[in-house]
Amino acid sequence: MPRRKNVQPLTKEKSKQTVAIYCRVSTQEQGDSGLSLSHQEKRCNNFCIAKDWDIYKSYIEVASAGKLNRPELNSLLNDASDSKFDIVVALRLDRVSRVPRDFYNLAESLDKYNISISTVDNDVDTTTVQGRMLLGVLLQFAAFEREINSERTRAAIHQKALKGEHRGGMPVLGYDLKDKKLILNKDEAEIVKTIFHEYINGTKPSEIAQKLNSEGEKTKFHITKKGKEVGGEAFTRNHIHNVITNPVYTGQIDVKGDLFPGIHDQIISKEDFKKADDKVTVNAKAKNLGQPKKGQLLLNGIIKCGQCGSYMTTRSATGRSKTYHYYACTKQIHKGASACTSIQPKAEDMESVVIDIIKKMAQEPKYLEDTLATLSQDSQGEITIFQKKLDEISLKKSKLKKSQKKMTELLIEKDLGEIDSVVNKIKEINNEVKEIETKEIEIKKEIDLLKTNIVDPIALQKIYSDFTLLWDELVLTEKREVIKLLVKNIEVNIEKKADKGKIKIALWDILPKGKISDYKIGSSFCSVSL
Repeated sequence: MPRRKNVQPLTKEKSKQTVAIYCRVSTQEQGDSGLSLSHQEKRCNNFCIAKDWDIYKSYIEVASAGKLNRPELNSLLNDASDSKFDIVVALRLDRVSRVPRDFYNLAESLDKYNISISTVDNDVDTTTVQGRMLLGVLLQFAAFEREINSERTRAAIHQKALKGEHRGGMPVLGYDLKDKKLILNKDEAEIVKTIFHEYINGTKPSEIAQKLNSEGEKTKFHITKKGKEVGGEAFTRNHIHNVITNPVYTGQIDVKGDLFPGIHDQIISKEDFKKADDKVTVNAKAKNLGQPKKGQLLLNGIIKCGQCGSYMTTRSATGRSKTYHYYACTKQIHKGASACTSIQPKAEDMESVVIDIIKKMAQEPKYLEDTLATLSQDSQGEITIFQKKLDEISLKKSKLKKSQKKMTELLIEKDLGEIDSVVNKIKEINNEVKEIETKEIEIKKEIDLLKTNIVDPIALQKIYSDFTLLWDELVLTEKREVIKLLVKNIEVNIEKKADKGKIKIALWDILPKGKISDYKIGSSFCSVSL
């Protein structure tokens, strides 16, 4: 625990101590549970009146106690550094922090400014040795109590599982919660059975979700104790996955992978659950249902679906002798094929289009001119900034030289007794002039370097003319970086079974140039524009 430094008594003592009041709740709901901000502030105000302390300001906020980086607490620390108060008052220790180490660090920060902490309920005052000792003990007990509570919670969950009881939380699809027990919901149980049946027989999760949504089915709807409505929405692939991997449907309770016999009705046999579980494992490993590593494809993160605006992600399928990669609309993946009507273009086709466009850009005289103009403008802009700095310090040096000359003339007229002060002043001016001259040399070097780095049009043209050869020499990660530097985003607008489509490529810092070419993507001919 930080100790208060010995402070020399002031010649004039303050008649009263000045305090800052700090009040905090972790959520708005906690404000209704006897620890409301108004309640805290009122208690702290009364405490200060009883102590005959002046109140500088109240710092009030809604924030978690698990971290010290809070807006109002930061404001309090800023004011502490300006010595605007002598004591920080809070209702309880946990209003400031629940973590002993954080509290110590905070107390240490305040102690640098000779500011102590005082609490109302615990009557802790770090201005005294006894208060600092009591603070340490209380914090350790608070930490110990939290650990005990965590252990009790884990033990209670385990005990419930041993009895076959619901471990707590929201009920899942197929069950309702009554008197803290899972009660079978027959209508929802039929949906669960359908999900398992379809999945075991080869239907994809996204297709199961699509089918349920077309039939008007919804996910589990539940109202929390606080009156919040949860669920009751359209099914997605993730909802289906959560159902087929939850052993609760076999009449068991799962506690971190350990299964216990439950007292609730089972919906799915253990045999069917194992079939579904085995299929999940196989599908996770299978190439035709997996996803390629995102780093293996060039357009990840910049390619979007032109039909719905969602980003496209990578999918793979294995043929007889080759694995094919595709870009697929994420909305279509999560909500089913009917959610979006776009096709899944082959990654190879899409990447070929973009690479070809980049190569064409490199050969285009107008693009070369634009690049030269931009680079030249950037270099000239930096030279102008440095030149302005050089002019400013040169002007300052000129003024100092004039002052130096006047001081030298004054030195001749002064009496011997006044010479020292004039000489010291001349020395100060000399030092300033030397510093400026050093800066002048540095800035001139920067300007010369920028002038020598101005792009040579002939050299740049040669680089662009050799771009095709250079591109082929790049490794995959380097190609991705080049594309990201040039391409802002790509919008693919090709509907299923359509003969024609559109691909729009947006480039960084380059105005749209309209249609440039046609390319074939799958069975569709696409108009590509910049």
